[in-house]
Amino acid sequence: MWLKCSDGTRESQDRLAAEQRLLHGLQHSHILPLIADHAAEVGGLLLYRWQAEQPLSAALLAQIPCVDRARLAGDLLDTVQYLQTLSPPVAHSCLVLENLWVSPHVRDLRLAGFNHAQAGAGVELLRADRQAMLAVIRELLPVGDIPSDAKPVLDGASAQWLADPFEGYDSLSQALRRALLACVTADL
Repeated sequence: MWLKCSDGTRESQDRLAAEQRLLHGLQHSHILPLIADHAAEVGGLLLYRWQAEQPLSAALLAQIPCVDRARLAGDLLDTVQYLQTLSPPVAHSCLVLENLWVSPHVRDLRLAGFNHAQAGAGVELLRADRQAMLAVIRELLPVGDIPSDAKPVLDGASAQWLADPFEGYDSLSQALRRALLACVTADL
């Protein structure tokens, strides 16, 4: 198991309780799974299933091939889209590299760090999450890693999804798939 503990303050305990309530209802392959059966029994800490994963850092990111980084970007988009289309929608509120956990051979991505997440988030918080996610995608896919003709497509699809996640999701998903294919063909 992976443990997340309170620092003993009331604020920390309240955040853990809110994180537990939020994660208890989420079922997604790219969200770090909470062991719900034990979370309610244990005060001041959360229990997660241990997985051979580690937080993504800039140093680790530099070692990951472009193909895997493009796939991770698509997985992140799917996860944020899932959260934003829930009823009520969820804003993660801390979409940064360190809250993305990857397995050693970069097969899986899991989103962690839900201690500031908000269910029923307003439009501004949801938009801020989309902006943060697009910033992470720029870290995953730096300009030099994708062909120059793919960048305007990715930028246009990103702007469309930022404005409206319901209408822009397909465009951004397709643009990320094109970036993935460009990374694959660049390696050939």
